[in-house]
Amino acid sequence: MGIDHASRALEVGTGTGQATRGLARRGISILGLEPGPRLAAIARANLRAFNQVRVVTESFESWPIETASFDLVFSAQAFHWVGPEVRFVKAWQALKEGGSLAIIANVPRRGKSELDLVIDECYQQLAPSYRSTGSERRDAMESEFLVCPLFRVSPIRQYQWSASYTAEEYIALLSTYSDHHILPESERSALFRGISSAIHAHGSVLELQYESKLLLGLRFNEAR
Repeated sequence: MGIDHASRALEVGTGTGQATRGLARRGISILGLEPGPRLAAIARANLRAFNQVRVVTESFESWPIETASFDLVFSAQAFHWVGPEVRFVKAWQALKEGGSLAIIANVPRRGKSELDLVIDECYQQLAPSYRSTGSERRDAMESEFLVCPLFRVSPIRQYQWSASYTAEEYIALLSTYSDHHILPESERSALFRGISSAIHAHGSVLELQYESKLLLGLRFNEAR
């Protein structure tokens, strides 16, 4: 189905609102769910120009569902963190007949430069509690979606791109990642200081390659 200014969308994991803006500019009414109070406050500030956007501090799992109320459920960089027993079923329940689920994933690919190796050492030495399961979770979620009986899944769309970050920009980006957000404060602060110092010591710019994926599924009227 098409999405226009009369559509209503539910965003799972709003973060700072970066992915929200594109749809908001089209006049779409958006309800954003963000479980982190700090990120939710940032998103509200970033999206304050859009009267039709509302961000609530709530996880998708605990959100009181509005059944068959949305034309689109979308999530950028967050859906793999939702419990597998909930994510697809609850999205299906929230969608109207003919609605769509869109999942966006950006996978950063750091290389083997001297800077990359120093950043790896920062994680090992400064953040021993860090256990990134993001890639494993994304892979598992993607596999489940491809065979999910609740949606007719379109072929996965993939895009390659790159970005450059100053130390400040990269730390701001890491601050939005769930696996960094849950680190103990002392480790997170030490890690961010170490990474920032490493970038400044190696030309002040970090180059990252990305693979972006769009997973899109059309809601079946009945589970199959």
